[in-house]
Amino acid sequence: WQAQVSALGCIGFHASAADNDVERLRECRRHGLQMAIWTVNDARQAQALFDVGMDSVFSDRPDLFPTI
Repeated sequence: WQAQVSALGCIGFHASAADNDVERLRECRRHGLQMAIWTVNDARQAQALFDVGMDSVFSDRPDLFPTI
């Protein structure tokens, strides 16, 4: 995937939370990609993603984490 990202000149990675794990997200971050994950409807999961360097999360329920 890194070769494709480089060839395309990508600056960001937007992906499903259901299809990605923390290690893959960390790897993308190490390659300098801005990160956004969808759909996160759990405050603990959102905080864990921010803790590993996520830039943003998309949610159906932003009211569940007003302080994040």
